[in-house]
Amino acid sequence: MKSLQPGDTGRDVEVWQRFLARVWVGEFDTMLPGVFDDATEEATRAFQERFGMEISGLVDRGTLEQAQMLGLGTVDDMTPKGVTKSTALAVFVMLVAFSILSQCMLMPGSGQTYGGYQLPVDPKLVPGTAPRRECPGWFC
Repeated sequence: MKSLQPGDTGRDVEVWQRFLARVWVGEFDTMLPGVFDDATEEATRAFQERFGMEISGLVDRGTLEQAQMLGLGTVDDMTPKGVTKSTALAVFVMLVAFSILSQCMLMPGSGQTYGGYQLPVDPKLVPGTAPRRECPGWFC
């Protein structure tokens, strides 16, 4: 975990807030999850005072060391990791690519009939049928 100060956001802040609630120096319900707000700063000051540290309201190296001795690592392990923006973007790109492939390559003859039967393949592969002239995909 990195040093934290008012205005910081993210998972590290949420882990710190959960830790403060666990050691009974902060009300987790009053803190905005993942945002180092005024309530988080006050709880940080209370933590520092309770354990005889310099009261700054910042999560600095000394504060983190004391927190590690009191189980900050356990709270970190128990806090959900979530989905990162890059993972979400990668999944979205894969879904779009699959959609395009399914429209143009996997089902090129979709929607065409021959003798009253649905064609599962491109008409060029069925003897005696005229080739389809338009693109089978939605983007053509």
